[in-house]
Amino acid sequence: YLLIGQIVFAINATGNRGIVIRLNGVTSLARAKQVCVAGVPPALVVSTIYDLSVGDYVELLGFQTSGDVLDVSSTGNYSPEFMMHRIG
Repeated sequence: YLLIGQIVFAINATGNRGIVIRLNGVTSLARAKQVCVAGVPPALVVSTIYDLSVGDYVELLGFQTSGDVLDVSSTGNYSPEFMMHRIG
């Protein structure tokens, strides 16, 4: 399976932003991390190819270290997005 996720966070110049694709609530399959820049909304994309088994599930998680509560931008067909495509 090809797994792809994207999240855009609210603008805040403090800390880092990150996203992770997680398997079965435990295992990180792929991560992306970005240091924030003032005035620029952090947009992160992560992808991986993984051989999922029957009963497996995957999640896209976002995290941030600004020390404040930050929103995730909700824009249709852009953020947040999580998709999976079976290969083969």
